[in-house]
Amino acid sequence: MAPSIVTLTGRSGAGKTTTARRILKTHPNSAELIPSITTRAQRESDLPGEYHYVTEATFDLYLKRDLFLWHTTPHDGPRYGTLAASIHKVVTQGKMGIMILVPDVVPILHKHVREKYPSSMNVGVLSVFLFQTNEDLLRERMRERGDTEEQIVRRMNMEDGWNELGITNDQFRPVRGGDTLEELPRVVEEVLNEVDYPR
Repeated sequence: MAPSIVTLTGRSGAGKTTTARRILKTHPNSAELIPSITTRAQRESDLPGEYHYVTEATFDLYLKRDLFLWHTTPHDGPRYGTLAASIHKVVTQGKMGIMILVPDVVPILHKHVREKYPSSMNVGVLSVFLFQTNEDLLRERMRERGDTEEQIVRRMNMEDGWNELGITNDQFRPVRGGDTLEELPRVVEEVLNEVDYPR
């Protein structure tokens, strides 16, 4: 039985987008991205349907109406969040929702699923952590997708310690990434066949 929601977490350049694209391609009728809301501009590397791009005013309106399951409002930079209704839509349609999440959000999602959906609905979350320790490789992948050196340094500093969290937090299923992205989606596909994933 496939999980109802699959989350992909890992450092920038670890292969999250590549893996999500592969899952969507191999499960065209059953897998669907659960979009996040963001106030930033669209990037070429964004998957179709990965984000809904909104104004600051629209984001504030969603906040006022308490529609977010989670959201982040940094002092500088774009804001992000996921609407609880977006998750409910995919779950009630019986599809496998795909989400690309930072580590801090994953426990929030697991708690939401446990509290909102009874066990009889068989709604489960499989949280995959893409584990990559080759920092030179991560930097090269970020350069290839167009990140500036300043952005790369900021991301590397922000994500320091994520690998350890991906291994020590039992909500994550760590998957080790190789030097190429070709094999990674196949390994994740094998993980999707698991039955006993945590709620």
